[in-house]
Amino acid sequence: MTSRRNGLGSDFKTLLNDRKDYSDKEINSDLILIVNVLKDILLYIVLLIPNILLLIISFFSSKQDEKANYFEKVFLEPFRILMIIFNWFFEAPVTAYLIFFLVFMYFFEVFYLISFPDLMNMLMTHQNHLFEGNYYSVFTSIFLHANWLHLVTNCLALLIFGRQVEKEFRFKTLFIFLASGIISNVISNLISYYQGNFFYSLGASGAIAGLIIFAILLNPLSFTSFFIVPIPIFLLGWILILIDILGITRNSTTNHLAHLGGYSALLVLFFFLEIKNRKKIITGFTLNLVLLLVVYIISKFYDITQFISYLV
Repeated sequence: MTSRRNGLGSDFKTLLNDRKDYSDKEINSDLILIVNVLKDILLYIVLLIPNILLLIISFFSSKQDEKANYFEKVFLEPFRILMIIFNWFFEAPVTAYLIFFLVFMYFFEVFYLISFPDLMNMLMTHQNHLFEGNYYSVFTSIFLHANWLHLVTNCLALLIFGRQVEKEFRFKTLFIFLASGIISNVISNLISYYQGNFFYSLGASGAIAGLIIFAILLNPLSFTSFFIVPIPIFLLGWILILIDILGITRNSTTNHLAHLGGYSALLVLFFFLEIKNRKKIITGFTLNLVLLLVVYIISKFYDITQFISYLV
């Protein structure tokens, strides 16, 4: 009993200590989390009935340690699994708090801002804003979302790719996120303005696009999960990029142009990076070209265009 309770308590202490050692702390991918959590859940389910029976039997025993041990295995094990998820989530605090803030802003938007359409229009970005002095909308629009599905998909992408970038840049990940979002909105608005295409736009997708391009260049061979199926981060990232390239040719409510602007933010932010990070990105770019060539060769045997078209 004592060891288990200390284990749960030590999880919280470890979490607090990890805050202090953030610069040296390992940030694990979602694939590692899913494998560990599924393993623990399966083990818990398999042993649940035997542990319940042993717990009942232990009530007739004078050994208090056995009673407490089986009680924790039956009732406290789910909380231990939740603590694993909790600790994993906060391994990358910048990504975690960005997700929290996006969710908070969505509820603020739904329960307050939506009642003031003129204010919403000022906070969303628009092609005319750059020429009317409303420069702040290229920033504020990053934190607004059209609906809950828009929010969830962006948070999921942020969780996957943001953690990959945070492995390398730690707190600077916030700067990459914000700078990518602003650059993506400026590029999208300028191109759309000269095309005569006017619309309001909102969402963190452009900012996340900047994280995507950084992630696939920094850690191309890291694995993530796609509906529990392991997939290299570079492959998932390039699928999303291809979706946006194909999407600009179609009549879509998604601002794919802003996404492409977010990817191109790398060309600006590259010059603000340290030399070691520049070298790693150049190496990652070369590796991506090789990997894409391999994927292209494989695609000659397996047609993947229908799958991409379906996603678009």
